[in-house]
Amino acid sequence: KPFNKMFYKRYTLILIFCVTFVTAQSNSTTCRACKDMIEFITYELNNYNSTVYDLITLIKDICKDIFGPGGRECILIVDNISEIIQMITNHTNSTQICKDLFLC
Repeated sequence: KPFNKMFYKRYTLILIFCVTFVTAQSNSTTCRACKDMIEFITYELNNYNSTVYDLITLIKDICKDIFGPGGRECILIVDNISEIIQMITNHTNSTQICKDLFLC
């Protein structure tokens, strides 16, 4: 049963992220989507011990279904995943990470 609960929580997070990026129309929405993604990556690192490869694969799967500006921003996260993980490891908050990526 714990596996099912974790699976559904992870699936829900992915779904919420997809909807957020698809609807990202303004700078504030883009910033919120970026922060959600950083929090999602942090969650994956802390709860699933995900590797860089795992995260890239997972995020690319999410990004392939997102078109327009949200899709480009999603790919920007993938392209910078190593730096993002380093910042997370250094306890940089999601707002600062997204500012460094010019998404906030």
